[in-house]
Amino acid sequence: ETGSFGMYRFDAGFTRMGHVFAVDAKTLHAGTGTQFLVIADQVQTALQGATSTTDVANKLKSYMSSANSVDLQLRRDTYRSGIEWMGSGPFNIKFGVTHEERDGARPYGGNFGRGNAVEIPEPIDYATTRLNFDLEYAGKPFYSRLSYIHSSFRNAFNSVIFDNPFRAADDLHPSAISASYKYGSSRGRMALPPSNSYDNLSVVFRKDLPMHSRVTANASYGMMSQHETFIPMTINTDNPGFDYALPDESLKAKVNNSLYTLNVVTKPMEKLHFKAGYRYDQHKNRTRLLTFGDYTNNIAIVSVDASTTAARTPNYVSSIKRTGEFEVSYRLDMGNTLSLIYENEAANFDNGSAKKETEHVYKAAWDTRPTDWFNGRLTVEFANKNVDYPDYEKVSVEVPFMRKYYAADRERTKASLMTSFMPVETLNIGFEYAYAKDDYKKSLIGVQDGHQHAASVDMDYEVTEHVTLNAFYSLEMYASKMKGLQWTPKFGDAYSTNTVTVDYPGVWTAEFTDVIHTPGIGIEIANLLDNKVDAGAEVSLAMARGKIDFSSVVGATGVGGLSDVNAFEPDDLERVDDSTTLSTHLHSTYRATDTVDFKLGYRFDQFKAYDPMTMDGYETVQVNGSGAYRSLLSMDAFYKDYTVHTVYLTTAVRF
Repeated sequence: ETGSFGMYRFDAGFTRMGHVFAVDAKTLHAGTGTQFLVIADQVQTALQGATSTTDVANKLKSYMSSANSVDLQLRRDTYRSGIEWMGSGPFNIKFGVTHEERDGARPYGGNFGRGNAVEIPEPIDYATTRLNFDLEYAGKPFYSRLSYIHSSFRNAFNSVIFDNPFRAADDLHPSAISASYKYGSSRGRMALPPSNSYDNLSVVFRKDLPMHSRVTANASYGMMSQHETFIPMTINTDNPGFDYALPDESLKAKVNNSLYTLNVVTKPMEKLHFKAGYRYDQHKNRTRLLTFGDYTNNIAIVSVDASTTAARTPNYVSSIKRTGEFEVSYRLDMGNTLSLIYENEAANFDNGSAKKETEHVYKAAWDTRPTDWFNGRLTVEFANKNVDYPDYEKVSVEVPFMRKYYAADRERTKASLMTSFMPVETLNIGFEYAYAKDDYKKSLIGVQDGHQHAASVDMDYEVTEHVTLNAFYSLEMYASKMKGLQWTPKFGDAYSTNTVTVDYPGVWTAEFTDVIHTPGIGIEIANLLDNKVDAGAEVSLAMARGKIDFSSVVGATGVGGLSDVNAFEPDDLERVDDSTTLSTHLHSTYRATDTVDFKLGYRFDQFKAYDPMTMDGYETVQVNGSGAYRSLLSMDAFYKDYTVHTVYLTTAVRF
């Protein structure tokens, strides 16, 4: 970077970053990093000729023992440059460009029917370019800014095509919908993130008013578009839909976002402060409607290829959210300030699960500074969201009693406390605590509730003029509860309220709990050796522990009108999200001259994880208790223990 104070500033940079997902992952496919993943013909032929699920598992294990080993990783290169011109009085002009390229592969899931899942390496070849332009005017009492942003995303691959290990030739057997490896297509094809673009134009205006008042207005308009070519309805050459004519070559999707805000703040009295705001946010999906017709009446065959059995015209969700906010603050005596806040959000949806939702939010805050060495802030919040969901006892709805958690009726309670005090001039102590709880009282199935606690304490102690010690500790606790309903279609009434409010055998619950402890300590030493050397060291340890408690009533088939799909008491998972991370950082800075600095550092990072679902008896070829094939999870891209030593040297030159 370089520049001239008050005139201009210019900067440019390059960053390379690596993301490693798995090392020495096993795969039968060749062509990692490309759009076409192929398996040797003799392997497909041999597995297609397997005589049983046990035989196919044994043959697959043999092939996996000599399968290809690949490293699943990305390389991300980012180039950036920007210039700012400040030499035109109250006007300020900025222009910047950022270009990022990602190249490599990462774990991905593919299938050839509902019962045949395999892991494959997803090819990554992304390029994202972002341009931004700002024109500012800052001449009191006015401030305004005109901004334009353009972003384009390019994916070199619109889909990935991968061989089926178990099929050398395409097939149309109806049993492919349920068989774990038999029948179906010899290849699979899945769409990848589509290339797209985004443009946004925004204007900000601010004006100072009498009585310490200010009004700020903002208007922005964004346009998103996507013209990626459709992939065919099916890749199975035996399927009648192989030559099915799509309604167009691409969706030509268009989405427009509009955002308008207006905020007014005023201070009519020394102790009294008002703030009012309004926000209008519109998401308008302008994508044209296309009708995809039927090409076969065989539901089993069609379901294997995830196609429609009758003509379908998909709809798109549009929404408008309006938010109003009002805040009043009054400064009491003894350094105390009380604030009351009310927010109202109303949203309307077109083609959404719900037609509209309304949320009322009430907040209160108390700030105190009774002495020069102590200050604190206490906040409480209560929010109530009501959603116009349909009657979920009707058979025509999406899923019986399921309400999407982000748009379901919810009661939310939050509280936080922050304090900082300095009992002596050389010691500063801070403490924070936060609590939050969500209740989904009308969601009979799905997320029921969730709550969290987070507390932290930190300390800085100035031992001498040159030496400072610091330490911290944080404790986080997260808990949530989910409820599910299983039933066999045509057996029992899953749409009856009694089904989910009584202990029926098809109802189960899962309670999740996570606890995270993070202590740390550090030291900073400044201005050694004639004020030329600074040094420091930090050590931190993060320990996460979690568990899942399951419960389900065991009942006989047909009890209460429902069949017990799983007639057993599920085992709890006593250890999940179980990890320990240790980090140590040593560093020293040497100021060689007034214009040149050198920094030498060393990092030690150690990570250990345990998960019984992936580390106790994990095999790439998944089988059941009798040795019958179930699925192929070859990538083994689960968390692994690792140790990293890093030594670095950086140089800064000022001219």
